[in-house]
Amino acid sequence: MKILIAKERQKIYPDKLEQDINTNEGIIRKKDYNSRKEIITTHKGIKILKINPDFHDLFNNMKRGPQIIRPEDSALIIFLLGVMEGYNVLDCGG
Repeated sequence: MKILIAKERQKIYPDKLEQDINTNEGIIRKKDYNSRKEIITTHKGIKILKINPDFHDLFNNMKRGPQIIRPEDSALIIFLLGVMEGYNVLDCGG
C-alpha cells in the first residue's frame, strides 16, 4: 500500500499497479508508480509525493467486521432511544 499526496490531499493505492491511474491531478503512469521514485510527475506536470503508510493510515483503512455491543454502549443506546421500564424491546441481530 502506498500513499500519494498532492495539493494537501492524500489517497491510498496498492503497492503495485496493473495499469495507469487517472486522477484529478492527471494520469499517473504505471512505470513511474512502480519505480522507486518518491516524487511522481503526472502528465499535467503536477508533482505527487509517494510514501509508505504508517500504522495510523493502515489502521484507518482496515475493514471492520461485526462487533460485540459492550454494556456501556448498550446503556447509551437505550438512553438515546428513550426506552423505559415496561417497554418491549426486540433485538433483530445483524
